[in-house]
Amino acid sequence: MNFLQSPLVRQPRLLGRKIVSRLGLSRGDVRVPVPAVAAVAYPAHWARALRAWIQTVPLASAPHPFHRVFGQEFDEALLLKLCREGPRRGEDGLTGDIKLVWDYSRGQPLFTNAAAGPEHLEFCAAFLHRWMEANADTNGPAWTCAMEVAIRATNWIFADVLFGGELGRQLGASEWAGWLWRDGWLVWQRLEARLVSSNHYLANLLGLFLIGAIFPEDVHSRRWHRFARSEFPRALLAQTRSDGGLGEASLRYHAFVTEMALLFRLAQGAPFPPAAEVRLRDMCRIVADFRDATGDVFALGDDDSGRVLAVDFAAPVGRADGLLRLAAA
Repeated sequence: MNFLQSPLVRQPRLLGRKIVSRLGLSRGDVRVPVPAVAAVAYPAHWARALRAWIQTVPLASAPHPFHRVFGQEFDEALLLKLCREGPRRGEDGLTGDIKLVWDYSRGQPLFTNAAAGPEHLEFCAAFLHRWMEANADTNGPAWTCAMEVAIRATNWIFADVLFGGELGRQLGASEWAGWLWRDGWLVWQRLEARLVSSNHYLANLLGLFLIGAIFPEDVHSRRWHRFARSEFPRALLAQTRSDGGLGEASLRYHAFVTEMALLFRLAQGAPFPPAAEVRLRDMCRIVADFRDATGDVFALGDDDSGRVLAVDFAAPVGRADGLLRLAAA
């Protein structure tokens, strides 16, 4: 049953890729081609839709710091060193855990600072300059997980949308486009399609859809966009139960995936196919029904603090409250 519901059946090309990988015929490191794109083109409705949502969320005073990860303050020089070199071998705690590099590299304050106003543009651009310099090697620690690349790209793109494209212009239009195109290419190469796929695969699809949408003239990007648009609603149905609950049996992961689905739906600007549209509404109902006194969902099942845009980290409202405002918008 798992095999019949897996993307390896829905997408035979992915099955072929999996066989090649299992036979050891694919390389672990990847040489990224030179991007054939010079600028991004954001769909017009993205800014309106994002603002309609974020205006309903009372953000804390900005700027929101980039060196605060997992609720702790870190020396940013250390975080950038970990990005270059990877976790510290033999160390206990977060400095020995790749997740510290990954969560810092998501750059989630980019979006909340952009939502707080254009006066935070320079602060965000300076962070990106630092991060790009430390992470130029696309086989480095920040690039090993396709989900992380996709979430990072989502934050970069939606922050630039709220900044009216000024963030990308600060970095240089062609360089900005090149980084985002490389994100899409690497997610596509390292797609996390499994026999039983997890939230990672849905995050991959969200990233591919967004990146594919902003390069409409590029042949690779059009393929990513078509694939993600077709595959996301089917993957959503396969990875959730008939009542809307996530198959991973965790309320916190359920909220994480609900955020992905709502952002995909927002970016698409149109309903999912009927069965997936109903399923998404049921997913939102579970978020509402299991909301606790802090405005988050109850801590039932596994939790790794997963967020896409992490709005609740910079607001006095909980994650569930933020998601329900996104659903309403």
